[in-house]
Amino acid sequence: MTFSPVFKAMLVSTFLVSAPSLSADLSKPKQQAERFSKTLNHSYHEQIAIEDFKVNDVKHQFVFSHGMVFTITTNIDDLVAMKHPSEQVVNKNEQYQSVTNKGPEKKDSKQRLNELRFQARNLAHQEFSLQKQIDSMQAQSIKSQNEHQKDSIDKKIRSNQDKMKSLVIEKMQVSKDIANYAIIAEQKTTQVSRDKIYSQLVQQSYLELCDDLALVDQLADNEQLTLIFENLGEYSTSAGFNDKVVNINKATLKQCNSGELSPEQALKQSYSYQY
Repeated sequence: MTFSPVFKAMLVSTFLVSAPSLSADLSKPKQQAERFSKTLNHSYHEQIAIEDFKVNDVKHQFVFSHGMVFTITTNIDDLVAMKHPSEQVVNKNEQYQSVTNKGPEKKDSKQRLNELRFQARNLAHQEFSLQKQIDSMQAQSIKSQNEHQKDSIDKKIRSNQDKMKSLVIEKMQVSKDIANYAIIAEQKTTQVSRDKIYSQLVQQSYLELCDDLALVDQLADNEQLTLIFENLGEYSTSAGFNDKVVNINKATLKQCNSGELSPEQALKQSYSYQY
């Protein structure tokens, strides 16, 4: 399910509450949130076996009229920079769209990359064959004693040289295309890594939530719990990698606590979006 990104903006806004609201005792919810933050952090590191990956922090806050919010930050950017340096030039994502002046490529980037490499090999063969023809005709032209025959050969040589120029230009363009699509293909590989990390984090989060009635009991019936996974969403040219956000109603958590819903079913009934 999807949920309006306006909600994320609400979470990070300054909340003005009345004097009676400030009198509410939030010490117990805060205590439970602190405990659950440590539980999540420990669980992530114990259960998620991804080389060099770690959770940097699990922060919590109580949002007036909403409920509890947990923000999970990881070392994903450092991890990607270490394993996939090309992601540091993600702005090249914009370049490949203008390579052929045909707009965004609809085909999968890896498939297109293979096609371009095959095209490059064909062009190389054509260039080699054409150069042999030119060399052969130049030799014939030098040896020819007949002016009419010599002119005819030279005319063919000039025609083939024009073909060679066009071939070289096309070959250079294909080489640029290959370089750009290679970057896009590798970026998609790193995006799969982000997806994999998010999937494991959110699944582990629900396993812990469905086993923690003490935390859920701190929410009012109309309140919710939100998990924000920083920088684990899709790439945006204007803002970098989005956060992935999951919003869970107390009723859903109660059903999961009681066994009416499995963690997987609870996740499907939750609201999720990127921001």
